[in-house]
Amino acid sequence: GRTSLSDFVVSNLSQGKPTQLFRDIFFSPLHFRTLADLTLRLWCRGARGVLNLGSRDGMSKRDFALAVARHLALPTASARDADGATAQGRAPRPRDMRMDVRLVEAALGGPMPTLLEEIARL
Repeated sequence: GRTSLSDFVVSNLSQGKPTQLFRDIFFSPLHFRTLADLTLRLWCRGARGVLNLGSRDGMSKRDFALAVARHLALPTASARDADGATAQGRAPRPRDMRMDVRLVEAALGGPMPTLLEEIARL
């Protein structure tokens, strides 16, 4: 029942709602279909151990939101830069949650998708 960040961005920007975009919080998400496909591929290959599944590069949540807006031709006038470190009511999390995907790339025999490639799947 939770809304994804991309759904939140699409909803808020398309409705012109004020939206804070965190420029100091970094992550490397995957589209849910990519995640499912990679999980199956790893299982079929008999991969073992702890493998980080994430996009190859990652970016700030601000840059992610703006890339989603560009991809879907959404207005961004209601978007405001913000710092997650000072945001009220934000759950405590690390500021850099990008994944090191070198082990999973080795297990799959190729590179993980970039975050821009994942945004293009929306």
